[in-house]
Amino acid sequence: MEVGGCTPFLAASFELPSFLDRVFGLIEGKAYAASCPTSQVKKLVVDEFKKNSSYRKNFLSFTKKTREEMKGFDCHHTLPQKFRPFFMKLKIKIDESKYLSWWEKSPHRSAAKSVNSAWEEWINANPNATAEMALEFGRKLAIDANLTIFY
Repeated sequence: MEVGGCTPFLAASFELPSFLDRVFGLIEGKAYAASCPTSQVKKLVVDEFKKNSSYRKNFLSFTKKTREEMKGFDCHHTLPQKFRPFFMKLKIKIDESKYLSWWEKSPHRSAAKSVNSAWEEWINANPNATAEMALEFGRKLAIDANLTIFY
């Protein structure tokens, strides 16, 4: 997939946003690089980060909730951020509010590994998946976790 003349790819995972000032950029905890000049990489990554970093705030508004009401809940991506490049190829913007759900912090964090494993298995088994197929699998996992979904 090409974005602005660059082809982004997952380079590594990092915890700190200090990598924004380097050739790699941070998008929600993942460092992305691209096959294009450094200045284009920086702009691509910084723009993507700015665009996506407000998803929780947007979801609060979308669900008509306050920060206070949602203390103790994570804003869960029903389409995991770990697989952002896969969803980007399907033209699915995983940070859109309709693809998010509120999930209590403790159960969410303890289930994250198994949810990501399920997605990894599914993606490997469905290399030619369509957007609708991916969304249907996301719905199934969300329903299995007893989450409210909006798509």
